[in-house]
Amino acid sequence: MVESASTRGRIFISYRREETAYPAGWLFDRLTDRYGAGAVFKDIDSIEPGDDFVDVVTRAVGSCDVLLALIGTQWLTVTEESGGRRIDSPGDYVRLEVEAALSRKVRVVPVLVGGASMPSAEDLPASRHDEQTEVGKPADSRVKTASARNRLSSRRSRVIAASAGVVVLGVILAVALLARSSSEASKGTLFHDDFSTRANGWDDTGQLRDGGHYVRGSYRLYTHWTKDHWSDVGNPRLAAQVFPQAPRDVTVAVTAQRLLGADQDAGYGITCRSTPNGDRSYQFAIWRDNAVIAKITPAPPYYRVLNSSEDLSAVRPGGKNRLQAICSTDASGAPSLVFMVNGHVLVPRTLDTKSPLTTGTVGLMVATGRAGAKAIEAEFDDFDVRSSDVASEQ
Repeated sequence: MVESASTRGRIFISYRREETAYPAGWLFDRLTDRYGAGAVFKDIDSIEPGDDFVDVVTRAVGSCDVLLALIGTQWLTVTEESGGRRIDSPGDYVRLEVEAALSRKVRVVPVLVGGASMPSAEDLPASRHDEQTEVGKPADSRVKTASARNRLSSRRSRVIAASAGVVVLGVILAVALLARSSSEASKGTLFHDDFSTRANGWDDTGQLRDGGHYVRGSYRLYTHWTKDHWSDVGNPRLAAQVFPQAPRDVTVAVTAQRLLGADQDAGYGITCRSTPNGDRSYQFAIWRDNAVIAKITPAPPYYRVLNSSEDLSAVRPGGKNRLQAICSTDASGAPSLVFMVNGHVLVPRTLDTKSPLTTGTVGLMVATGRAGAKAIEAEFDDFDVRSSDVASEQ
């Protein structure tokens, strides 16, 4: 059940992609499921050319009631190309987010991940405001300012640590669950890929645009209609955990964005219980006018819609969407399928009792729906597969 964002406030998740991308996505999924997609912010994707980055971050953080700062073991020590600590750079986006929250009196809650320790006041850099006010002051005044800054940093650490005790109950429960069972969550995680490398062997057409290809830390699928070809799929062929066969009951999640094909009957999404060549699978896809759970087979009817919904109010048409496909089994042994987007159920629980698909791998797909259609292309990131014990929480 999704609670009202107006009564619970809005939540900003601050994290470093290099070390806490998965926990951030895991927490985002649970908070959006509880409070709704509009109440949780994980990435700032709306910065336009010419926008002031600091201003955009400050306004985004300032619009929230609480900032969850995910702190991993490298939160302080991750470096820039120059070799300096990134946290020391005034342009570090994590530093900007936390400073913006503190300056706007937004409650900050630290979430320690993977055995990380709470940073001490001495480890934290001075705020940009402190640095600016010291310029031009006499030496003795600067000493006094430094002393005051140390007291402020110490007080800041105490305020950050204490704030966890007064944050809204729902967020406390989610944060406590993450902090307590980060290792438990990882046990449920079968496979995760942020596409920063080609190590997992997703289908790659290289220089050809058709099919799958890696692009700047993401994965893209492109297809256009021909008389014998209307879709393309990608599978992680070097990931033994899920290929050529994943466990039967999984939840598959990915962040996805349509790049081409918004003006036509074209879809993009997730596959499960798929054969390696893609001739059999369940598809969970966002099309132009509806969201669909479908079944693909090598014999007629080839493509069969099992359930669909025309309510796309939870979908960001031109933006990134977090897709979740729950592919499990009910008590009778029939495949039980649910399609969620941005924490909202788009296509409710659907059973397939007629020649059900019982095994297969997981992957991604794009498709066109009619002859002569133009090309469709979609971009995917943070692909995540969790086992049935985690899937059952949904």
